[in-house]
Amino acid sequence: MAKVLSVEVGYSLTKICEVDFKVKNPKVYNNLTITTPAGALEDGFIKDPDALAEAIKAALDSKGIKTKQAVYSINSTKIANREVFLPLVKENKLESLIEINAGDYFPVNISNYKLTHSILGQVDGEDGAKQYKLMVLAAPKDMLESYYTLSQKAGLSVSALDYSGNSIAASVKGAFKEGTHMVAKIDERSSILTIFSDGEMILQRTVPYGGDAAVETIMDSEEAEGKVSYESAVEMLRKKPCIRQSMNPELDDPDDESDDEIKKFRLDVTESLGMLSNGILRVIDYYNSRNSDKQIENIYVTGYAENFIGLDSFMSNEIGAK
Repeated sequence: MAKVLSVEVGYSLTKICEVDFKVKNPKVYNNLTITTPAGALEDGFIKDPDALAEAIKAALDSKGIKTKQAVYSINSTKIANREVFLPLVKENKLESLIEINAGDYFPVNISNYKLTHSILGQVDGEDGAKQYKLMVLAAPKDMLESYYTLSQKAGLSVSALDYSGNSIAASVKGAFKEGTHMVAKIDERSSILTIFSDGEMILQRTVPYGGDAAVETIMDSEEAEGKVSYESAVEMLRKKPCIRQSMNPELDDPDDESDDEIKKFRLDVTESLGMLSNGILRVIDYYNSRNSDKQIENIYVTGYAENFIGLDSFMSNEIGAK
């Protein structure tokens, strides 16, 4: 059975899984996280393929991993997505229709972008006729090329490139066959918000805020005195209650331990996540205002910040949803 390396490059951490390829229930054989060399990534672009390739090769060698095929999941604000409605034609005709109309969807020089699409379902048009509802993505070609360069230098071959939002949709779609739910993939500097209703993905948005705000607040705090590394700050968020239930200092929180210094530290960390919670709330309000009959019932957190202690309680209180 063929194996691939599933790779997601982050600003500070790069995650690699060795898994079965193109099977319904893939098995994970190896799972590792490495430090991304400083400056290697910039909003999805691989800027220093030499340094990152060396780090990947060293990590694979240390684990004795021989698999050479790689699948990359890319997160970038430069990847644009649009919901598009097209008439019910043969599916093999959709690509040409999208290319013809691409200039209307994306106000850029489309020759510099790679287009792809997925069918979200069928809906009734204004005239009552059935239409396809599509998610169309446009990714800069030079961004995609940077992953081929990285792979070549790391001794790997690219089996596939995909948008991180697609990866989330494919991974969790089957879990939401009834009701309306949001999955918030909170990464380092951005978050992908995906809404599912009765088993179908119906909306996806990216907000330019992530968990790094909390990490950097800890690293810059007086208590750290500049001595706490990025990895140590992440570990602290995952093992200690650094996040309060509320940004309101008037509200009691048992983990403040009646200590003013601890309370101030926790308030600073919590306030750093305010832009993230506001960004998520705006997307929820946008969706709910247009879908009064199918309001969001629950929000599920995944991604790099999913196990920051207290994040779920803080988000529930700020957003007003479980």
